[in-house]
Amino acid sequence: GSDQKSVHYFEGILRGIMRDLADVPAFNQTTRTTASNILRRYQADFAEFYGAVPTVQKLYNSGMYLALNGEISTDQWPGYDFEDKLSAKKYFLSNRPDLVDTWRDAHQYLYWMNYLNAATSFTMWLRIHYDDNTTATTNFATISGLNKYETVIIPAGYTQLGVASIEPTKTPIYYEVWLTTVADPTTAVARIMRFMIEEKPFFNHHFIFRNKLGGFDTVLCAEQSTTRKIEKESRRAFVPYDFAKSDGALQSDVKEAYESHKTSSIFLRKEEAEAALEIISSPHVYLVGATGYIRVDVEGGDIQATDEASDLFMVEFSYRYSLQASDAFIVPNGNYSNDFSNDYSI
Repeated sequence: GSDQKSVHYFEGILRGIMRDLADVPAFNQTTRTTASNILRRYQADFAEFYGAVPTVQKLYNSGMYLALNGEISTDQWPGYDFEDKLSAKKYFLSNRPDLVDTWRDAHQYLYWMNYLNAATSFTMWLRIHYDDNTTATTNFATISGLNKYETVIIPAGYTQLGVASIEPTKTPIYYEVWLTTVADPTTAVARIMRFMIEEKPFFNHHFIFRNKLGGFDTVLCAEQSTTRKIEKESRRAFVPYDFAKSDGALQSDVKEAYESHKTSSIFLRKEEAEAALEIISSPHVYLVGATGYIRVDVEGGDIQATDEASDLFMVEFSYRYSLQASDAFIVPNGNYSNDFSNDYSI
């Protein structure tokens, strides 16, 4: 341009590299681990070629930049300050509110990125509130030497934290998790997350999914219906010249056969439901099975206002297993196809 400058867009390249990366926690993880795919450092080298015989005249280096494995809506982008979200608002890598519902066996995770300027050690705190109006507070773990922009995965479920074992004779109503530095245990560097303990409905299952900031959130669900779908495609078969009426030129083959499941979340407050809706667009969604996380493909969904005046909403969505069973020829004394959807009981 007239200002002798050029503009380069690397979004497509970075999205292609990072979209399929995810720091999926280990099944029912109970220890703290470091995430490796939340941020990617990148730099660009570019050169100018000119002359009678084009040769490299100038070589430029962009310097080091960081790309977050997440996304935000277009209306949020102007003036968006990611570091302010971390340092001023003290967010974990999640758009969930600081009050969420959970079950005793639900898997919950908090992803926290160190926004401080140097390698720092942190203390993780747990405070449990009981039905007799008493509390119990413990610093349940220390994270040592976390570098700037490194992210720690913190298991935060009721069972994962061993909430029941703190005061075995008491009944907890909710519990809170937060972080401080070791040097200053009175000042939170991550906002206090409160988990309200709810009773599970008779029909229940839950999912974890990569949210729009790169961490993993949980959606608790209470209902499900299943539809068996078979998709076919037509073809024209060869017909001999002396064909009979019993012959057919038009035949159909099974293109795809799968089960589609429709489910809905438990009642959620609006802010919580809007964050849970991110499961619809997430490329990494997992059903929590009995012994492992089962990857699923979410086909679509929406928010239902059950009682807007009372702030009661539900997220409804349809999904299918990413690995599907397929029909196979039966071979005597041979191996038969496995139904991936039944590998785990749910």
